[in-house]
Amino acid sequence: MRRRELVFSCLAILGSFIGGLGLILLSIFDTKRYTSAHRSFLLVFIVGVALSAIFTVIEYRWISHDFLEAHELKIAYIMKASIASILIMLAIAFAVTLFKSTDAGGVLEWTIAFGFTFYILTFFYDLRQAKGVRKGQYKKSQIRGGSDGDMQPMAERRITSIS
Repeated sequence: MRRRELVFSCLAILGSFIGGLGLILLSIFDTKRYTSAHRSFLLVFIVGVALSAIFTVIEYRWISHDFLEAHELKIAYIMKASIASILIMLAIAFAVTLFKSTDAGGVLEWTIAFGFTFYILTFFYDLRQAKGVRKGQYKKSQIRGGSDGDMQPMAERRITSIS
């Protein structure tokens, strides 16, 4: 793993820890008794998850540039980027409507929470791809087919590596 992927990976993990901390504190301070604290920790959660999503998408994009033959990586980062972009736009709309109309803000908050489920499911897609892959199988030297640099399609490589 190159340094830039490592940096983006660490930043994504840091963002997820910030989001997790915000979520824990958000669940402790309810909106009825601690309105301002609840909103503050909601902001911490949303910013942490947004940063984690942004850095994860950037990391996937760099990795997919290195492994052009791994089409599944491109699908994974496009799915993540699409869902994260929509959720970030909804979070901005939520921040605006929260102070103008709390009912609309509440609807957007739950819409974001439901959409976050789809973002988490994209990681299931990633893990499903890794099933049955041996360690080192995705090294660039092994993905390239032959010495002339021809690329071997992913499905053919999996079939030939099994037999």
